[in-house]
This record gives sequence, C-alpha cells and structure tokens, in this order.
Amino acid sequence: MEPIIISTGDPAGIGPEVTLLAIQKLTNHPPIVLITSPAITNDSYYSNICPNLKPFDPNNLSNNTIYYKYVDTNTQIEKTPDNKTNATIAYQCIINAVELIKANNYKYLVTAPISKIGCHNANIKISGHTTLLQSLF
Repeated sequence: MEPIIISTGDPAGIGPEVTLLAIQKLTNHPPIVLITSPAITNDSYYSNICPNLKPFDPNNLSNNTIYYKYVDTNTQIEKTPDNKTNATIAYQCIINAVELIKANNYKYLVTAPISKIGCHNANIKISGHTTLLQSLF
C-alpha cells in the first residue's frame, strides 16, 4: 500500500489531537507518515494517544505503522491562538509534505487545520490550504 502523508497543522490547534485520535481508530491501513514538530510527538498527552510512532524511512515502510518526519527540531510551540511561530510550523509541515510526495511519487495527502490569521501574522502570504496547494503542485 502507498503511504498517506499527513501534515499535522497548527501545533496549538485541534489538528494534532484530531489527527492522532483518528489514526488510532484505523485498522488495516497503509503506512502513515506524520509531518510534524517534535513538540507534538514529545508531548506526553500526544505520545499517550499514539505511543508507537517510528522515524520515517522511505525505504522501510510497513502497513499498519505510523511514522513521523520532523520539520524543525528546536522551536517551542506557543499555546496561543493565531501565533506566528505555530503558523510557521504548520506552513512548513505542508511544504515538507508536498516535497516528500513529489520526491517519492506518493499520491495521498491529508492536511490538518492551520490558522490563516497566524499565517498572516507570520507574513506567510496564503489565503488557505487550497491556494497554497495549487501553488505547490
């Protein structure tokens, strides 16, 4: 099965939680690759939801396994709405997800919610997922 690539969205928003809770309900699924921040996977709340994440290796993917690929390593998320740092992380998740898809000829992308106001605050000129994805493909 071909992997599903998921950008986890605004790290202070509902995206990471909803994504991880939904993934845990799946059975007999293709490999899933989360494009995320270590601030999410290292958070005890999220790691309890999805405890068996594995580092992404494009040459070693298995069905019924969830992988992660980080967009940053040092950024601390802010638990505030419309934060420019969080928006930058969410934006990078989408950019990296698309790059991964293009580099490996993958087909499936899921994007969790981002903050348009946060993107504006970070001077990221997008009006939403659709226009961003149109510009990247």
